[in-house]
Amino acid sequence: MVDHRRFSLDRRIQRVTFTGAAGKIYTSGLLVLCLYWSTIIPIITVLIYTSYRFRRMRVVSWMEAVRLRYGKPSEQLYTWIKLPLI
Repeated sequence: MVDHRRFSLDRRIQRVTFTGAAGKIYTSGLLVLCLYWSTIIPIITVLIYTSYRFRRMRVVSWMEAVRLRYGKPSEQLYTWIKLPLI
């Protein structure tokens, strides 16, 4: 089953990235563009680390990892904390 809320959040992030950040690049020059490109190495590092851990834990999502590692109450806490942000 596909979580439709995730895709709506992705669309909002894309809108901000391609409209707001593009306008900021025109006013600030290459500073914003360099900030975007500087996140590539940390993102790849996190992906490699989490993919290794998730594979070893045999989970697909980070919420499954929280439930397995810290229990059902922690899963509920993280779910309810994120709810107002959606």
